[in-house]
Amino acid sequence: MDAYFADPYSSWQREGNENRNGLIRRHPSKRSGIRMDMAGDVGEMVDETDNRPMRVLGYRTPAEAFADKLLELQDQQGCCTSK
Repeated sequence: MDAYFADPYSSWQREGNENRNGLIRRHPSKRSGIRMDMAGDVGEMVDETDNRPMRVLGYRTPAEAFADKLLELQDQQGCCTSK
């Protein structure tokens, strides 16, 4: 897996990350803090983010990519299979 590093306060170096942050920022306004009674709203935000297809993942969702990676790791290690 490739790793990329960006300089602090250089958002133009993290375009994909900043795009994702913008999607998250749409929900609660900056003036409203996150309160305990907003747990359902936060859960919806997480679900929406995790289920949005991404070009970098071959138009799979992060949830699909994560599940695929878990299966790949299980197959590599030979674990979790019944004999």
